[in-house]
Amino acid sequence: IRIMCIMPAQDAHAPIVIHVAHCPIDTDEHYIALSYCWGVDDTQEQIVMAGQKMTVRRNLAEAIRVIRSHNIIVPVWIDALSINQKDLVERARQVPRMGEIYDFATAVFSYIGNPTGES
Repeated sequence: IRIMCIMPAQDAHAPIVIHVAHCPIDTDEHYIALSYCWGVDDTQEQIVMAGQKMTVRRNLAEAIRVIRSHNIIVPVWIDALSINQKDLVERARQVPRMGEIYDFATAVFSYIGNPTGES
């Protein structure tokens, strides 16, 4: 599986930088699995993943900022990034294994969005 290594940042508004690591699904390496709402807001934000600029939905960027640390690399499995969404063969292989991926995670974080005036 692909694990997103979220690089630390002192400033919450600093650019999101992610390095990618590969490991077996039953790895002894600790990682967090991120569960979040894809939502209807198509607003995009730019991140840097594996040295390349790319765009992700704003709610994913917000979720990453919430779990990003000030001083340590945070290893996270994130479906939208850990599975190549454009590769139908890979998606067909990985999606059925998502239960296992969540089971082997050290923790599962659920992100439902930032607070609003109504929440």
